[in-house]
Amino acid sequence: MKESQRNLHNKKEEITMNITQSQVKDVIKDPERLQEIVALDLFSEEVKNVLDDVTQKAAERFNLPIGLVSLVLDEAQFWASKFGIDEGWMSESLGTDVEWSFCQYAVKENKPFVVENALENDLVKDSPLVENEGIRCYAGIPMITSKGQTIGSFCVVGPEERSFSEEDLNDLRELANEAVLRIERRAGRDV
Repeated sequence: MKESQRNLHNKKEEITMNITQSQVKDVIKDPERLQEIVALDLFSEEVKNVLDDVTQKAAERFNLPIGLVSLVLDEAQFWASKFGIDEGWMSESLGTDVEWSFCQYAVKENKPFVVENALENDLVKDSPLVENEGIRCYAGIPMITSKGQTIGSFCVVGPEERSFSEEDLNDLRELANEAVLRIERRAGRDV
C-alpha cells in the first residue's frame, strides 16, 4: 500500500472512530434512558441477589470466567451483578469509567456487541481492561426493558480470544431477557 493510501486509510479510521465515540456518548447520556435506570432502582444489594445466579449461569454456559450485568450510565458502568471477578481491584469495584466499557457499544447500537480478540478491535484495544486486566473476548447483549429503554448489557468476558456463534448469541439473549424480566418484576412491573 502506498504511503498516501495508508495515510488516507488511517485518517478514515480516525474519523470513523470519532463519529462512533460521539454517537455512543449521545445515546449514553439520553435522559429518558437514564431515568429508566433510576426508576428500576438498580443500585441495591437486592438487585444483585436477584441476578447473581443468571450471571453465573452465563459464565458456566460459555465456559468463561466472567458474567456481568452492566448498567451503562452517563459516565460509568455499574455492575449490578458480577460473577467470576474474585480478586484485584475489580473485585472491590462497583464498575469502571464508561470510556473503558465494552458494554457501551451494545447499548449504543442496541444490538449484540462481540469482540473475538480485543487486541485487534479498534473500539476497545486501548481500554485499560484490555491493557491491564487481560480481557480478550467479550459478548454482550443489550438489556432492553418493556418500555424500550436499553439500560445496559448482559455479557460474558474471557482472557483468551474466542468466537461466538449465532446459537451462542441466542443463548446469551435468553439469559439477558431473563435478567430484564427479574429486574422489572422486582420493580413491580406487570411484565
